[in-house]
Amino acid sequence: AAVMLSRRFGPAHRIAVLERRPRPPPPPGDATAWSDAARFYLLGLGHRGQAALREIGAFEDFERHSVAVTGRRDWQPGAMKVEDGRITEAKKEVTSRVLARDKLVGVLHHHILEHYADSGIELLYGYQAEPVGFGDAAGEDD
Repeated sequence: AAVMLSRRFGPAHRIAVLERRPRPPPPPGDATAWSDAARFYLLGLGHRGQAALREIGAFEDFERHSVAVTGRRDWQPGAMKVEDGRITEAKKEVTSRVLARDKLVGVLHHHILEHYADSGIELLYGYQAEPVGFGDAAGEDD
């Protein structure tokens, strides 16, 4: 959204992106930092997410650091071994791709720094937006 807003309004408008984590994640190409996928919350991006990344020019970076998911593996109750799983191929026009949420933040962080440095986008780490109440129909705050 920050890139789209920057494209629409130009660098004269300051756009702040808040991330609650205290610092940017490691670079997406750092194999040591990202080797244990079980430690991270994984996101899958399908057609709409990939189209949005294409629109801002970040798809190639995303594709380089994500994994294609061509289907799913299901196990019968009690089956534990990988080879016991049954693979069902996905029948989609666009292959979903998966990566860690923090890795996606890293991909977008580096993409913005490299391609939108003078765009008015400011990446702020260690901040979290708080919900704001605007009152109900009776004029009372939430």
